[in-house]
Amino acid sequence: MKPIRKSTEEMRQLGAAVKRRREALRLTQPEVVRLSGCSLDFVVDLEKGRASRLDRIFAVLRVLGVGFVLTQSPASFEISVELR
Repeated sequence: MKPIRKSTEEMRQLGAAVKRRREALRLTQPEVVRLSGCSLDFVVDLEKGRASRLDRIFAVLRVLGVGFVLTQSPASFEISVELR
């Protein structure tokens, strides 16, 4: 799978939302690793806005009960995160 290309700021926002949700659920990063099947390095990178594998991003979001919505306009696209 090819890395996604998204602005650094939007990836940081996604990472911050993931971290807030993980902390709200009182999960540690190692617990998210165990439940998602992703590596600790990946979870750390995701929370810092540096993740690039969509399949792994979705795995972490599923563990956290978070939906991922991608909308496109003619000039750009937008990512929003929805709690379920």
